[in-house]
Amino acid sequence: MTSALAITGTLMLAGPAVADSHTGDLDCADFESQAAAQAEYLSDPSDPHGLDGDDDGVACESYAEYSDPARNETPVGSGTAEEDDDDQVTNVPSGGVATGGGSTSGFENQGMLAGGALALAAGAGGLILAGRREARD
Repeated sequence: MTSALAITGTLMLAGPAVADSHTGDLDCADFESQAAAQAEYLSDPSDPHGLDGDDDGVACESYAEYSDPARNETPVGSGTAEEDDDDQVTNVPSGGVATGGGSTSGFENQGMLAGGALALAAGAGGLILAGRREARD
C-alpha cells in the first residue's frame, strides 16, 4: 500500500510537468517583455501559440505584467515603406467568376435579337395595314 501511494504521489507531481513539456504552448506570461513575445510571433507568423488574440499582427499588446518594459508593436507583415512598395499586387485577375471572359464584343443571344427584330417588323406591318384599311373605309 505504501508503494501504491508513493507511485500515485509521484504521478500527481510529474503529471503537469510532463503535460507542459509535450504541448510546448507559450502564453504572454511566459515572456519577460512584449518585445520578446513579438519576437516569438515573428519567428512563426502562423501564431501556433495564439499570442495575437485580436489578429492585428501584434503579440500580447494588452498583457501588462511583464518584468521588462521593452515593447515592439510593429505588426507582423508591415515593414518599411520601401518594403511595402514591393508588396503591391503584380498579377491582376481578369474575367469574372463563372461568367466567362466578360467580353461584350459580339452578339450573345442572336436568336433573341432576330426574334425581337421580327416582332418589331410584324408590329410595324400590322400598323401600316390597319392604317390602310382605315383610310379605305
